[in-house]
Amino acid sequence: MMMRRGILLAGCMIVLGTTGAASQEPRMVDVEGRSVRVQTAGLENKHPDSPTVVFEAGFMYDGLSAWTSLIGHVAEFAPVIAYDRAGIGESEPDGEFPTPRHVAENLRALLQAMDVPPPYVLVGHSLGGPFIRTYAALFPDEVAGLVYVDPSDWMSPEESREYDRAMGISEEGRRRLNESVRETFPDLPNASVRAEAEMIYDPAGWPEFQNLTAMPNVPVSVLMAARFDPRPPDAAGRDCAPRDCHRRRIAYRRAWLARLADEVPHGTLTVVNYAGHFIQNDDPELVASAIRRVLEAEPPRVDIVLAPSVLEGFVGSYESESAGSFSVSLEHDQLFIQLGDRSRPLFAASESVLFIRGIDAELSVERDPNGDVARLVLMQNGQTISFERVR
Repeated sequence: MMMRRGILLAGCMIVLGTTGAASQEPRMVDVEGRSVRVQTAGLENKHPDSPTVVFEAGFMYDGLSAWTSLIGHVAEFAPVIAYDRAGIGESEPDGEFPTPRHVAENLRALLQAMDVPPPYVLVGHSLGGPFIRTYAALFPDEVAGLVYVDPSDWMSPEESREYDRAMGISEEGRRRLNESVRETFPDLPNASVRAEAEMIYDPAGWPEFQNLTAMPNVPVSVLMAARFDPRPPDAAGRDCAPRDCHRRRIAYRRAWLARLADEVPHGTLTVVNYAGHFIQNDDPELVASAIRRVLEAEPPRVDIVLAPSVLEGFVGSYESESAGSFSVSLEHDQLFIQLGDRSRPLFAASESVLFIRGIDAELSVERDPNGDVARLVLMQNGQTISFERVR
């Protein structure tokens, strides 16, 4: 995990000040006999089927403080919940090791105890990123979207070694860096915080993340901090100049985080060059706008599988007097539409409607008396254009 190298430095950060709509004072909620501290805003105005925004903090001594600058902004357009994990802040410990699965299951129990039904848009900062991804894997039907705020990555040990080689950090250098961090564990405030630190620096590389189930088809926004830090946590182990190290790290991390965005069709990655790790403090409006984008995204279109004989019926060339021409081909049971010099996959919503992912366009199928495809009618941007099948 690349971000875990310096994640412990976040624990002492406290955020002051808030803007936007007022939120309720933190309160305690009983969850299976254990008190959990929560802060909410806008729940009283929640519509039955509208998503609730749920915040999952990173490695913090006080989880609620991660969101002080942001809650008011988001509460202006959605109900929100923030909370302290077990043993963090003022929440009571549960005596369990905080694996991502356990954290996700605890969060679900909290939401049920609060009588806040799904769907949820989960917002995870730093270590909260792996936690919300786990929730999406365990309870995909409850998730309406994810927003990652400079998330920790969960690389395998092999990927971590590849990163170290790119940064010029030897195995011995990495061992010394990790040992120096572990020496600080006894000074952490309680057993729950120490347990999270132990999990972050697990040398096995969080093996459960290497086999997570596929993401549900929901919108995802990834925000990546890229502000230059001349003294990063692992600076002592590197063999490159600070600016060169920064460029290497940003390139590596951008490629890794792009994988999170690429898990779904409606995924975006935003690199924030002026922000540090706590993007929600440096630019709360940017984070709020990412959450709004996920909330307002159109529901993803679901395609169906058609028999090869039906797919073959769409293959051909199509022409319009006013809008040129295109062709449809079939390769390995996948339709493609050739628009000029660009080919894009074509999907079926039904036997009479085709669509292109990522573009607000669909093709309605019209057939001749024999049932063969006679024309495809393009509907896009409020316009309707008929393309006759010519061969």
